[in-house]
Amino acid sequence: MHRYLKLEALGNLATALQDELDTADVIRRCAVHLSLGRTAEEYDHGKEILYSFNICFESLDVSGRGNLLDLSCPLSITRTRWNDLKPSEISDQLLAVLERRGCDCEGSKEQDHQAVLRLNGFQLEANPLMFDMFFLTCKSPRPLAGKPIYTEKKRFGRQEQVRERHIFNLCDDINRHHPRDSDPTVLHISFDTINLYATPKGAPTHSDAFPMMSLESLLGGGFFQNPTSGGAFKLTDKAILALSLARCLLHLFQSRWIERPWTAGSIQFLYRDTPAEISDVHHPYVCYRLPSRELEQTEPVIDRYENTMLSFARILLEIEIGDMIIVDPTKDIGDALSDILEGIDGPRGHYHQAIVGCLQFRDLLTAMQRRERKKKLDYQIRRTLYTGVVEHLERNLCSLRNHKKLFLGTTRPQFYHRSTRGGLPAPRAEVLTASDGRYSLHPRPLKRSDFEIAIFCALRREFDAVALIFDEFWDEDDEPFGKAPRDQNTYTTGRIGRFNAVLVLLPGMGKVNAASTAANFRVSFPRVELALLVGICGGIPGYQDHSGRFKEILLGDVIISDDIVQYDFGRLLPNGFKRKDSRQDALGRPNIDIVGFIATLRTEIHLDRLQRQTAKHLAALQIKSRHGRFTDPGEMEDKLFQPSYRHKHRDGGSINCNICIKCASDEDPVCEEALGTLCTNLSCDETQLVPRQRLIFNRENVAESRFTRNGHKSQDQAPRPAIHFGSIASGDTVMKSGNHRDMVAKRDGIIAFEMEGAGVWDNLSCIVIKGVCDYSDSHKNKMWQDFAAATAASATKALLERYHKQTNEV
Repeated sequence: MHRYLKLEALGNLATALQDELDTADVIRRCAVHLSLGRTAEEYDHGKEILYSFNICFESLDVSGRGNLLDLSCPLSITRTRWNDLKPSEISDQLLAVLERRGCDCEGSKEQDHQAVLRLNGFQLEANPLMFDMFFLTCKSPRPLAGKPIYTEKKRFGRQEQVRERHIFNLCDDINRHHPRDSDPTVLHISFDTINLYATPKGAPTHSDAFPMMSLESLLGGGFFQNPTSGGAFKLTDKAILALSLARCLLHLFQSRWIERPWTAGSIQFLYRDTPAEISDVHHPYVCYRLPSRELEQTEPVIDRYENTMLSFARILLEIEIGDMIIVDPTKDIGDALSDILEGIDGPRGHYHQAIVGCLQFRDLLTAMQRRERKKKLDYQIRRTLYTGVVEHLERNLCSLRNHKKLFLGTTRPQFYHRSTRGGLPAPRAEVLTASDGRYSLHPRPLKRSDFEIAIFCALRREFDAVALIFDEFWDEDDEPFGKAPRDQNTYTTGRIGRFNAVLVLLPGMGKVNAASTAANFRVSFPRVELALLVGICGGIPGYQDHSGRFKEILLGDVIISDDIVQYDFGRLLPNGFKRKDSRQDALGRPNIDIVGFIATLRTEIHLDRLQRQTAKHLAALQIKSRHGRFTDPGEMEDKLFQPSYRHKHRDGGSINCNICIKCASDEDPVCEEALGTLCTNLSCDETQLVPRQRLIFNRENVAESRFTRNGHKSQDQAPRPAIHFGSIASGDTVMKSGNHRDMVAKRDGIIAFEMEGAGVWDNLSCIVIKGVCDYSDSHKNKMWQDFAAATAASATKALLERYHKQTNEV
């Protein structure tokens, strides 16, 4: 049967742009504009629309290969001045002065010095070249925020006399003259080749926004996915962001700002907490850590350039697919990215060609050097970057705007204006997009059925930890969402990442309280997709995984359930207890979505990512908490005694206890006072401690694993809580016996003990996430409970970043 290939391709284009179009509006405009009309003016206007339609129609790809969009379409934005060396030269001068005048402490134990530069494309027309940046001092009271600064090259020979203050140490100057908590204004400084100067130019407040939201976080949160799948940004926003990054890459390519290749983690967006808002998604910031001495470059220059371009190809691909790319470290990064690019469905347009230009940068540069032999290397690199990458992204944006104009008809053009902070005159606006780049990432839900995630906690300390991972609370300033009649629960509503979540504190511990709360919850929030039981548990010392390897469990590790076992549900017979494990008595299996989700998280690549994100969220949680409540008690407090070694008063101790002195076996009691006393006060014999290989390894390799070469703690290298998957024992009995623990663990194949999972499990699709606070023996105490609650909460946020919403999209 004959197919209308062009019309089919036109339909595919309309589908690709559907997130930016209103269907009813498209039909109405087509009915009006796809006709020649009666008057001369209507006739000419109709011709213009039909001409645009013909250009689009002829350029449509019907083969599945080649370009979707016409490469000859005229540029409707300012062409990048690729041969302008001024931005690179001046930005290098700025970086050199910052390293010279930034601080003389040669590093800080609290945090590194960082300069965070706004990537504005350097399209500043006739205005002097300005740098919008933040400077993070070593004495900053608020980590990750930084002081907003406007910098400009000092101009000599000016007629006006401006009083300037010489800055000898930027860290001290900022903390002395501009303490952040009391003075949120933007600092205006100028610089020459040696010095920094503070100028008295007026600057407005910064509205409490800081470059604290990374591209990595936005990708992990699903904000760059298709809007119908929960993404927040449109095709044009992604095109503008890619072009802005590419322009800055070109202008800074041989400067020290790209001494280290850019990654999704080093690109930051201006973000404010209340309301949760990205101030400008089109022009992010790039973070540069100021080294105490200049980095030694050992690899050949061309290899360094190629690695920079491969990293940029990865960023462009991540923006396109809307997710982070994990590459097998044993595989060549260029081949891996090429495979991903080839696997993307859809037409091969300008954006595709830009990524190809990054991947083939070395070959393109070699060809350029053959054609332009008399030119300098700097010229050859810049022209290669422009023709191979930047120009394609310019045409990609123009093509999106041209095709969007075809569907939307002729509308009044809207402009994107750059920031005018610092009292500077606004440069000439460049027509880029129909929005201003500002996004409220998550509008407040309208009703209870808009909530997707439920989180249950049994203890207040668990509730407090989970509350710290919420990005905002919906009922903080607005009316609560209410609940169904006869529902006795109390709910706290808010947002974690891209999910609307409900936080519930159970009225008490145990399965009965959990079951009652979960049953009432289902009535008030009927459309919740996933329930999470988050808190603390007792762990076993170790277990064998599916491959037969023995894995240790340490205090602070996180246990994620793949099954729940009611270990105390059964019959007490004369010869002992027998657990009921028939099909009728066992808890139901989780739904297939959760089973597949957990199976994916257990794979090596996803588990490593989950642990890295958990460590990251744990650090953020500890910063947000008050008085250091959720800090790690330390490895020296992680003590595991032999299973048979009882926690009791000892002979010759300060207290002579008639009950404890008679305790010789598991069946013998100990006194209540001993049960509530720490091991150090009871003089528990530390020769009875079980050696822990993970702790020994950490202690022996602390210098290598925890610190960078300049003596600073590295977040990537710092020890992080391990995450384990397995069966969790749930019951109304608190496990406080080492021997009984090991017996139940061996009998039922469990790796942790808790008390509420069975109650929630039978009422909602549930995952149990618990931090290990003790070893389920008689030596258990509450020292690790706050930290274990924090690790479980942090793992919860990391897990939700990987969970996909249920949609009707095909």
